[in-house]
Amino acid sequence: MWPPWSGHSRIAEPSMPVTKAIAPADLLIDPRNPRLTMPNAGQREAICALAGAQGKKMVTLAKDILGNGLNPADLPIVMPANDGTSRFIVLEGNRRIVTLKALDSLRNS
Repeated sequence: MWPPWSGHSRIAEPSMPVTKAIAPADLLIDPRNPRLTMPNAGQREAICALAGAQGKKMVTLAKDILGNGLNPADLPIVMPANDGTSRFIVLEGNRRIVTLKALDSLRNS
């Protein structure tokens, strides 16, 4: 029987990527991000850790986003959080998302 795991567990069928607008508040930093020294510490801690470690790069990124907008070729890759909400975990693009969350926070304050 192929694949060898057939019948042993349910595996989701692959699907085509979908592009959709998601509010920054609904995007969660991946708690297993290799840039985090303390994985699974929580969202606030993850955001602070990334901002602290990538500060100058994030300031440059924020200026670029404000001046030029987001590059559609660099969209984040996310997956559903599967926590009963409409939130998503960011698999690729955590630094961009932290920057967007900071810009969104400044705009809303």
